[in-house]
Amino acid sequence: MKLIMAGLLAVATLYSADDPIIEPSQRTDATFRLFRTQNIFNFLELDTRDGRVWQVQWNLDATKRIVSPINSVRLASEAKPGSIYALPDK
Repeated sequence: MKLIMAGLLAVATLYSADDPIIEPSQRTDATFRLFRTQNIFNFLELDTRDGRVWQVQWNLDATKRIVSPINSVRLASEAKPGSIYALPDK
């Protein structure tokens, strides 16, 4: 029993809330990129062509998934994927 409790404690410390969120590597030339948040049910979706951002709240039931705009203003006029990373300095 003590061994099981020690194992659970070790796993809990590995996944503590104070740990930084480590993003998996993604292609920079992808049209859309998802970024994790501290809430495991929410993601931020970035349109790399123009800088628009949405909050994506997922659910196991696909009919209950929610997508809400955070920034619906186009920040760039480029249409190439990944161009938001190459914005010129003003």
